[in-house]
Amino acid sequence: MTVTRVSCSLPNVCVIDIALSEPIRIIAIYAPASKTWNWTDLTTLITNRCMIMGDFNIDIERDGDKADRLLEWMDSTTLRPVITDSNTSLRSDRIIDYALTTNVDLSMQTYEGITSS
Repeated sequence: MTVTRVSCSLPNVCVIDIALSEPIRIIAIYAPASKTWNWTDLTTLITNRCMIMGDFNIDIERDGDKADRLLEWMDSTTLRPVITDSNTSLRSDRIIDYALTTNVDLSMQTYEGITSS
C-alpha cells in the first residue's frame, strides 16, 4: 500500500491518496467557527472515491444558513454525509464532527469514554 500526501494550500486541510485496489482520497478538515468557509474551495480535491472527515463546526440539522450552504455544496459534488447517532463534543449537544463520502462505504462510532478535551 502506498500513501501519498497531496499538495493543498488551504488552511487546516490535509489530503492523502491511498493506493489500494481502488484508490481512495482522504481529506481531513478543521473548519473553525470563527472563519467563513467557501466549501467550493475543496471541490477540486474531490476524487471518484473520496472521504472528507473532521470538525466542520456546523450542525447540519441546527445551523440554518451555514448548514444550507454546506448541504448545497454536498449536493453539487454528490457527497453524502455519514453522521454519528450521538453528539461529538463534550462541551455541547451538537453534532459538528462527521464525514462526507463519495463512492465509499463508511460507518462511524462515537467514543463515549473520558477524553482530555
